[in-house]
Amino acid sequence: MLAFFAFKYDFLKTHDGKPGLIEKGSYNVALISLIAIAGLRYKVGGDTFTYMESFEDIPFIWDFKNFDFSTATFDPLWFVFSSISKSIINDFVFFQILHAIFINVIIFKFFKKFTSFKFTAVLIYYLFLYEYFNMEIMRESLAICMLLLSYSFLETKKWYKYYLYALIGFLFHSSAIAMLILPLLYNRKFKLVPVLILSALLLIILLLPEEFKTIMSLALFNDRLSTRFFLYSEVSLNQNGVLLLAVVYILVPGLLILLSERYLIGKPVFRKMYFAYFCMAIIILGFSGFT
Repeated sequence: MLAFFAFKYDFLKTHDGKPGLIEKGSYNVALISLIAIAGLRYKVGGDTFTYMESFEDIPFIWDFKNFDFSTATFDPLWFVFSSISKSIINDFVFFQILHAIFINVIIFKFFKKFTSFKFTAVLIYYLFLYEYFNMEIMRESLAICMLLLSYSFLETKKWYKYYLYALIGFLFHSSAIAMLILPLLYNRKFKLVPVLILSALLLIILLLPEEFKTIMSLALFNDRLSTRFFLYSEVSLNQNGVLLLAVVYILVPGLLILLSERYLIGKPVFRKMYFAYFCMAIIILGFSGFT
């Protein structure tokens, strides 16, 4: 279905009936379908089992005054979100539906705003990230959606709105701390100094991994972040694994960027994100858990 929609509307540019009406309906059908698949699943996804078990211990909203966030395993807004859902209907499937609506509505709106090939974007999302976002990293996908919602404010430098979303994202999942440093890397051009910085970062990561790990741990400001960093930093790959990451996260995106810069009419939408992206991609080579 998604492949058919992408071919019909993105490449053939077919418009049935009133201009855009059938196309809009098809986009909504795709959205509702993905929400239904994720929301009505039963025990699909490794992390889903963990969240199902913890859901039993989450208090109802009226009992939250006795809840101790300092000893909680997960981040605060995840408990708030789960508690609100549980207080409405005490069933994890209902929570899955709410989560799927939240995630997919935001992602679909982001595609609609930033690309004229929105059905192709949905198809790529479905093939590579849909199961992961909806059924595995359920907490982190909420933080990712805060980044998507805040991207326009990053572009327009409306910092107080951007950092408000960053704070909300951080309260959903600590990995959203990356949003705090993103403005420092945003819109950096690939000139001599930035390239030297990237090269130095790569050398430090590959030649001095333990020293880099120590520096990163000093930059983290609470125990939860430090614990999570050391947990993820223990994930290691052999040379073939590192080579695969280099191909997936650096070589292929680099080639796509070169092709788009040369052959596409107009400037690519996310050109200002290139430097930030490759900084993070280089870190992944040394710490695959950073993905």
